Amino acid sequence: MTEILFTVVVVVVVWRCFDWIDLLRRQKNAAAKARLRRVEKQATRKPVWGSIEDPAEKAEELVQCQVCQVYVRMLGARSCGRAGCPFPD
Repeated sequence: MTEILFTVVVVVVVWRCFDWIDLLRRQKNAAAKARLRRVEKQATRKPVWGSIEDPAEKAEELVQCQVCQVYVRMLGARSCGRAGCPFPD
């Protein structure tokens, strides 16, 4: 009788272990699928040239130098080296 009970207990324990391993595998697959969907969503949302969420953040204002007629950045512009250049050295 004890051998039969022992065999039943072993079978139940092994069965539960396989269920637990299958549960872990399904959770891992679900997490991988969610990660893949998130990456695909980000890839389809962003254009090739970068994020368009706030284009003013990346845009720089340009002004034309009255001496050499070249457009330079408004902030941090440097002198072109010619006499009469309105930008600092």
